[in-house]
Amino acid sequence: MYGPGHPEAERRQLTVLWCREALLPATTTRLDPEDLHQILQSVQQTAETIIEEMTKMLLESDLMATVPGNQGGHPPALAIPATLHDSLMARLDRHGIGKLVAQLGATLGREFSYDMLQAISPLEEPALRQGLAQLVQAEIIYQRGLPPHAQYTFKHALIQETAYQSLLRHNRQQYHSQIAHLLEERWPDTCTSQPEILAHHYTEASLTTTALAYWQRAGQHALARSAHLEAIAHVRRGLALAATLPPTLERARHELALCPILGVALMATQGYAAPEVEQTYLQAQACCQQVGDMAQLFTTQVEASLSLSRQHALPLFVALGTVFQGGLQAIYTRTSIGVESIRQGIDAYRATGAELFRPYFLGLLAEAYGHIGQSQAGLQVLDEALSQMETTGEYLHASEIYRRRGELLPPGEEAEACFQQALATARAQEARALELRAAVCLSRFWQRQGKLPWLTDKTYQI
Repeated sequence: MYGPGHPEAERRQLTVLWCREALLPATTTRLDPEDLHQILQSVQQTAETIIEEMTKMLLESDLMATVPGNQGGHPPALAIPATLHDSLMARLDRHGIGKLVAQLGATLGREFSYDMLQAISPLEEPALRQGLAQLVQAEIIYQRGLPPHAQYTFKHALIQETAYQSLLRHNRQQYHSQIAHLLEERWPDTCTSQPEILAHHYTEASLTTTALAYWQRAGQHALARSAHLEAIAHVRRGLALAATLPPTLERARHELALCPILGVALMATQGYAAPEVEQTYLQAQACCQQVGDMAQLFTTQVEASLSLSRQHALPLFVALGTVFQGGLQAIYTRTSIGVESIRQGIDAYRATGAELFRPYFLGLLAEAYGHIGQSQAGLQVLDEALSQMETTGEYLHASEIYRRRGELLPPGEEAEACFQQALATARAQEARALELRAAVCLSRFWQRQGKLPWLTDKTYQI
């Protein structure tokens, strides 16, 4: 191989560039120029590997030996492998113990360390070092440093793949399982910083449930670094793996955990209106329906929007997401967590200089107080909302403020008056959904009081 600056390396690079420029006019609608460049480089590397392998085969055969009496005659027949795979396999077979070492290394990846290889190898250390020396001498792998701190790299991905595919399926699964468990026990930092490595090994070990958990972590980790394309790749691997499971609730739960991550990454790369974004959230909705937890869908959507807003440093949308997240927490957890989240969101919202919709947010906060039994605190918040409406003239959500006030007040004339006012306000605004909501609350109030005048009074019909 030629290093940077070598005339042959520069010639090969120019060849790739020439081919790319020649092909671009025919591929502009199908391939990105950089993708095309990578494809051509890969093809060139493959061609070079074929030539190198054939050359090595000739050197290692009897054809290059001096044969008395054969000068100027026809060379003996050479058994040329039908494929590059056959040629590479033949090379590995000639190295005995080195073949096993290559198989172990290929299971670890294109690059691997001595300490990790030693940890999974059934060989004694002298035999392991002998096998590595054979592979280095044959230029199947390159070595950097000395054992036990050495690092190794397969010369070409095709060599790694050939060594890997030569393993029996059962042995491959066993090695992958062993690698994954070793990483968790001896290199826990890898589990945190590169969960996709664990996900890969558990996937190849056919330990599906654990693999899915790591694909989810890999997607989340990539999102946290705004590596959206990586996140998409990791989650798609996870979803493809989940698709191999029977159509059970367990599968739906796994898909539900993965879809929001994919949705966020797709929105960041393709936009909110992209068809694939819609398909992803439709899949999440179907999973929610299957597990009987539609609340999870709303929570998922809010969390996805909140995550995207944080990644792109959008303080206004982060504040809005925090408010809505708190509202969901208040409904489904019935704890003070929801109250705290809504308050935090409102404070962040006002910190941006925004005031519009503040009465609505205060209404959500009052409702959250009601869920944890703090009606008086909720009523004080609604007083603040009413004052805000009077100051700004923003009566868009007045009906909801009156309705929530009626819900928090003790049963009596004042509560009934609030429901009546909520109903009248919604009618005046021609807000049919809010009118229906107020009418339902008023009818329930009357039902608890033992009177149902709305049955005969048409003024309460919607």
